[in-house]
Amino acid sequence: MTTPQSGLHLAELPDPLLRGGGATLDVLAAQVPAYTGALVAGGRGGFPTPIVLGPCGIGRVTATADDVFGVRPGDVVVACGLFRSGRVSRPEEALLAWTGIGGDGRATPTTERIREVWRDGLYAERAVQPERTLVALPGADAYPAPERLAFLPWLGVAAEAIDRAGVRAGHVVAVVGATGQLGAAAVLVALARGAAAVVAVGRHRGSLDALAGLDPRVVPVPLSGD
Repeated sequence: MTTPQSGLHLAELPDPLLRGGGATLDVLAAQVPAYTGALVAGGRGGFPTPIVLGPCGIGRVTATADDVFGVRPGDVVVACGLFRSGRVSRPEEALLAWTGIGGDGRATPTTERIREVWRDGLYAERAVQPERTLVALPGADAYPAPERLAFLPWLGVAAEAIDRAGVRAGHVVAVVGATGQLGAAAVLVALARGAAAVVAVGRHRGSLDALAGLDPRVVPVPLSGD
């Protein structure tokens, strides 16, 4: 996007330049959240422009800055897009190449600077990302479907929710809002954690049927009305 009103369009851009604290990637797959259309239309907050959107995805590292040690050239990595300031007393965070502010949800000079410096994301053939948003995936270079791996950040968010809820093997888990991307991820994580049953509550019957088809432990509950 070149301006907030321009909408998404395809463009030829120079390859991104490596910078301190970062790594360059060949993008293998990028996650497109279900609400992308609303975001581009201005319904989810603003972001700096011009910008290459794309907060989450899978890439292969092609080069790293001299001060980067957590990932190496050749690694297949997941890019989560979540950049934290690292301050313990007042943590501040932003979702790169997207709209979203962590903490109490209010923008600060720090979050605005983060989003300005690390502006461009993964909706491109090549990208540069900060090391602190990248996690190497050993063995992922042999995985045949990188587009599935691009869903890992959503599974990570869902897993933290499952942990905070104290879910253990044998529990019955209810996921309210199970037919969205994050809700469906929570269903998958709960199943993987050994839930005895997962009550999947949502409005989209097709998505509920798909979840129920994954495992007999999924109990779909469709919602209707207002």
